[in-house]
Amino acid sequence: MALVKSSFFSLKIREGQNGNGQENFWNVPNLITSSRIISAIISSILLYLGIWLTFTYFLKLFEAVSDLADGWVARRFNCETKFGAKFDPVADKIVVSTSAAFIILVSLGFLAYLNKPYPKINVDNLIILIYLDGLLFLMGVLASQFGLQVKSNVAGKAKMICECIFINFWFLSYLAPLEISFKLEIASLWSNRLISISIVFATCSIALHLAKYLVDYQKSKHLLGILKIWQSILGCYFQKKIHSFS
Repeated sequence: MALVKSSFFSLKIREGQNGNGQENFWNVPNLITSSRIISAIISSILLYLGIWLTFTYFLKLFEAVSDLADGWVARRFNCETKFGAKFDPVADKIVVSTSAAFIILVSLGFLAYLNKPYPKINVDNLIILIYLDGLLFLMGVLASQFGLQVKSNVAGKAKMICECIFINFWFLSYLAPLEISFKLEIASLWSNRLISISIVFATCSIALHLAKYLVDYQKSKHLLGILKIWQSILGCYFQKKIHSFS
């Protein structure tokens, strides 16, 4: 059993590549990320139908835990891949946007048919947070097109943690799984605080990314200039050598 487990981790996790040297999609971190997307879709369907609410909450809890788990597994077992680095933010945005969309629709009264009390939140602030999340994602896509390194920073990770806590705290109060819940006034207070904190972290993350992209871009331009100079020098040197032999 230990041999099978060791073989599995060496093939799927430690390498992160298949036998041809190509990146292996079917490693454990990417499977965790994929399951997070599937969980977000299923939980959204169940929420709009208003059924299996306890099970739905635990799906939401899994989405939050798996967001931390896939990155930890990738770093712990040295199986970070370029695809995984792009796939994980997409999964994060799907999880956050589907949850936030449901919260906004409930808050605006569009899902009154569910007939459940819910924690009141500042919808405008939540929309701002979604906008900042989208802006961060767009910045990452554009940066990768310019060949710049795209990697999450401390503020971005803190933002995601706050968002996961907010989402699970709100749904815990709304769905009351296993009759566990908070008073709506307390849930509303802390939900709005977590949204505000997430906005601050999102703004800091955007500023840090812009600063890093600017520095990396300037470095790449500087390096390109140095390479062109050396190319000219070497070109002239070899031309002189060729003339001397001729």
